[in-house]
Amino acid sequence: MVGLSVVVLLVVVAVAGGVVLLTRDGDDRAELSSAEMRRALLEVDDVGDGFTEEDGDSGGADIGEIPSEDVETSDECVALLEEYEDADGDEAVLFAPTTDEDGASLPSAEVTFDDDDGVEVNQGITADVDTVVAARRFVEACEEIAYDGEEEGVGEITFAVDDGPDVGDASIRVDITVSTTEPVEVEAGLAAVLWERDGIVSSVTLSGAIDDDLEVEDPDEDLLEDLVQEADERLQEAIDEDG
Repeated sequence: MVGLSVVVLLVVVAVAGGVVLLTRDGDDRAELSSAEMRRALLEVDDVGDGFTEEDGDSGGADIGEIPSEDVETSDECVALLEEYEDADGDEAVLFAPTTDEDGASLPSAEVTFDDDDGVEVNQGITADVDTVVAARRFVEACEEIAYDGEEEGVGEITFAVDDGPDVGDASIRVDITVSTTEPVEVEAGLAAVLWERDGIVSSVTLSGAIDDDLEVEDPDEDLLEDLVQEADERLQEAIDEDG
């Protein structure tokens, strides 16, 4: 049985989308270590008042796994989930640690911030072209996933891809909506911007605040734009220092 975690889906989109942008050959790509990528990540002062940095990798809110037999989606999406099932055959793992042809871990870095209103900011940087290829395949094949499970409830996850803002060499935006109708009716959105600069892929994802009625607001577009611009400037500085 292949299981599908919504958490995995959000992580996928957080570093997805832009492989088609990566058309440079190896000699033209910047080479940053994981340590250099970590230094290029956003800091809490960049995000704003009220935010704190989370310890370790966040991965988003843990809202459980969705068994494959309770999922309705395209045949292409099901095939892709089966392709990425783990060794036990009970979970689709699209982003296991990745290595190069020699078995060495590829560089990457990630940071997550949140505030008391439930807003979460995640930034990731990676040089893993294969990972982004896999993610883009997922977004194209799995535009809509409906689920109905005893533990997970009834709901739907949708993905929409659009042009991204003017950052890096090229960019893309992915909007995710998770809607549940049972046991409670909730709709939450997540916006992700992904871009490539000199062969390095960076991403910023942002969720909306949770209001007093426990309804999730749309992500703050102005905050998202500011974070993406700051993250791209930091990435450019790291590449310049490396060069």
